[in-house]
Amino acid sequence: KNDVLNTDEDTSGSINVLDNDTFGDNASVTGVTQGANGTVTFNADGTVTYTPNEDYHGSDSFTYTVTTAAGNVETATVNVTVGSVDDA
Repeated sequence: KNDVLNTDEDTSGSINVLDNDTFGDNASVTGVTQGANGTVTFNADGTVTYTPNEDYHGSDSFTYTVTTAAGNVETATVNVTVGSVDDA
């Protein structure tokens, strides 16, 4: 299932993208794409971290791929909202 991640400008946000899926314990994230306005990192604990580009605020998205023990492959999207922060 698609996911939503909210974070603030210049602040990384992490999400466990499998929390809202029903694949069972034998599914794993096997790939992520990069956001247009930030970088995406897959972490050893199964979470995915999005880091917005410096001073960026607005909407972004990235996709991830899940592979089940049976070999089924699914792709979903994480829609990211990066809130504006006053730099003053």
